[in-house]
Amino acid sequence: MSSLIIEVCEISEVVKHPNADKLDLVTIKGWQVIDGRGLRKPGERIIYVPPDSVLPEYLSDNLNVTQYCAPAYPKKDDGSRDPGSRVRAAKLRGVVSYGLLVDIPEGKDWQVGQDVAKYFGITKWEPPKKIIGGDMERELPSFVRYTEIENFKNFPEAIPEGTEVVMTEKIHGTNSRVGRLSDGSNRVWVAGSHTTQRKEPQEGEMSRYWEPLNKHMRDFILWLSEDDTKDVIVFGEIYGSGVQDMKYGLQNGKKDYRIFDIMIGGQYMSWEDMLQALNKFNDDLKAVDILKTVIPVYEGPLSRAILENRTTGPTQVCYPEDAGKFKGREGVVVKPMIEDYSDELFGRLILKNISPDYQTRKGATEDH
Repeated sequence: MSSLIIEVCEISEVVKHPNADKLDLVTIKGWQVIDGRGLRKPGERIIYVPPDSVLPEYLSDNLNVTQYCAPAYPKKDDGSRDPGSRVRAAKLRGVVSYGLLVDIPEGKDWQVGQDVAKYFGITKWEPPKKIIGGDMERELPSFVRYTEIENFKNFPEAIPEGTEVVMTEKIHGTNSRVGRLSDGSNRVWVAGSHTTQRKEPQEGEMSRYWEPLNKHMRDFILWLSEDDTKDVIVFGEIYGSGVQDMKYGLQNGKKDYRIFDIMIGGQYMSWEDMLQALNKFNDDLKAVDILKTVIPVYEGPLSRAILENRTTGPTQVCYPEDAGKFKGREGVVVKPMIEDYSDELFGRLILKNISPDYQTRKGATEDH
């Protein structure tokens, strides 16, 4: 999940809504918000509340947006639910609006960039956690969790235009990590989700998160580890029937798996190095894609226009006609062809851009 950023922003652009006489399109950072005609102007300071923010009940009621938000929390056994409204992206007259604009309270001399989440009591929405596929166990410190990828629209300048990047289709599934690590005295196989390590299943038991660690994956990891001397973690996505609402043509409980990053000795491989390693391993087995990567939708110099164009469109994970009700992409993940660090992100240079069609689809699930 990306960070919660509720801050004072400066409006960079205001244009008329193309399909509504009484609405404007307001641009803040990389986000677009629909607001009433003539209410905002470029250069004005405003508080921006992005999608997946949870508003306390008093705030959503005062802003008159409760009816437009989703419940933030699931129902309890007695049918009640904790108060809170989840901000969502929405389409108005054919144009997507991301989040809300809130006026700076009277008497507050807040400056651009000031974090005001605590003042308003706004929190970050988190998907409900499901423990699926084996019991949790104590996590090894060396079993590194995958990068928390921030939204491109929050950091539109983090990757300079013209940077050679790869954009890959973001798959709507559940995060997987498998590997072989030192536990201090031995080298052991490990598997888990994004936030938990799972116990290895006993004979006859099933574990969703151990399934990717099949014979081919183990051979590949041992090959990467240079005679079992280096820690290796493979990060991937499990998707298909019974995982999320997007099944990618898989039915009757069938699932699939794709690799999106590999870490060796605490360092992520570059995109090209990862592809070369996978291709050589598959070629040595005289097989085609026994271990598969996520799908690149673009490789080349970055531009905003290309990013927005590749973010939408039909999924490439399966034939779109087989995908189900929603045939598009969740979005894309964009990173430099060569791994890099970002001072702005305080970490790895990698961002995601989410499809507006995905955010406004019907029957959405986000269980991880």
